[in-house]
Amino acid sequence: MFFTLSSYAQFTATKDGLKTLDGKNFYVVEIPGKTANDLYKLTNAFIISNFKNPNAVSNKLENEMINLHGTYLQAFICKKALGVNISANVDMNLIIYFKDGKVRFDTPSINSMYYNNEYQVRFSGGVNIMGEGDINMFKKNGKINKKDCVNNFNNFINSFISQICDYLKGNNSTNEDW
Repeated sequence: MFFTLSSYAQFTATKDGLKTLDGKNFYVVEIPGKTANDLYKLTNAFIISNFKNPNAVSNKLENEMINLHGTYLQAFICKKALGVNISANVDMNLIIYFKDGKVRFDTPSINSMYYNNEYQVRFSGGVNIMGEGDINMFKKNGKINKKDCVNNFNNFINSFISQICDYLKGNNSTNEDW
C-alpha cells in the first residue's frame, strides 16, 4: 500500500533524521479550487476511512491543523534475514496545516522505529552489541549504511503523504455507485 513512488512528498532520510529536499522543515502542496475548510474536511475523511480508531490518532484545531499520530505496523522493510523480509514499525507524528488552495505537511517527527518489538532502527549513532539487532541507516559520517532500508523508509513516508494528497485532489478510487 505504501511502497509506490511518491509524486508529491519530498522528504528524505539523513543521518540527522528527516529533511525536505529543499532544506525546509515543511512541504507545501497546492490544491487549487479548495478552501481551507474543504481540505480540512477531506483530510478528516481520509483519517476516518483509513484508521480503525480515528479519534485516537488525531488532534485537531478546526479548519487549521491536524496532528496525526500513531504507530504504523510493518511500515517498511528494514532488512532481510535468511531470505525473509523483516519490517519495521514506525511511531510518528505528522502535522498538517490548511490554507485556501494549499496543504502544508511539517517534516514528520519520528518518535521511534523498531522491529521484532525489541530492536531499534535509527537514522544513525546507535551502538550495536555484537553486530546483532539494532540498525543504523547511516554511518556517523553521514554515508548510507543500509541502502535498502533508507529507500524503503523514504518510500513509506512519501507514499503515505502522497495518499493523503491524492485523496485531497479527488484521486481516490472509491466506488460511489452503490
